[in-house]
Amino acid sequence: MMKKFFKLILCFSIMLFAVLAVNAEDGVLEYNFDDGEFSGWGPRGDGVVVEVVDKQSRSGDYSLLTTGRSSNWHGPCLDIHELVEEGATYEISLWVNLANKPNGGVIVTVEKKRGTETGWDRVAGPVNARRGRWTQISGQYTIPAGYDILTLYIESEDATLEFYIDDVKIVKK
Repeated sequence: MMKKFFKLILCFSIMLFAVLAVNAEDGVLEYNFDDGEFSGWGPRGDGVVVEVVDKQSRSGDYSLLTTGRSSNWHGPCLDIHELVEEGATYEISLWVNLANKPNGGVIVTVEKKRGTETGWDRVAGPVNARRGRWTQISGQYTIPAGYDILTLYIESEDATLEFYIDDVKIVKK
């Protein structure tokens, strides 16, 4: 039992280091998944599967594939609370390619939590994405003050849409 706990702590520490290393460059966070790692990204919602794959990529060899969605708010997510500065405005952009349908609307959202208060801010979209073609989604977002949790996530009005994301950038303006 202790061995599993220490492995979990080591795994979390490595992921945290990878995420913080991304933050070292002058307010620019980039995620292209080419190291074959999640770099802090994970699933949002029960049954959602996110995996780094080499089936599709916009640049490099890898992208992040999301499958198993059953609600519109399901998708890949990233905790950005410790990575961004309150009150600062960021340009958030990413590229998406659909995996299982010819087209569908994709949305970038931030969930914010303070105590028992929860809110959602749409950053961009819906943008009509297509299968077999990379489509960029981007928008600006000003980080609200006083929140304990800020989670960036990708969702779709179509609860069964599966998609790849690549070349995610969060740039401080």
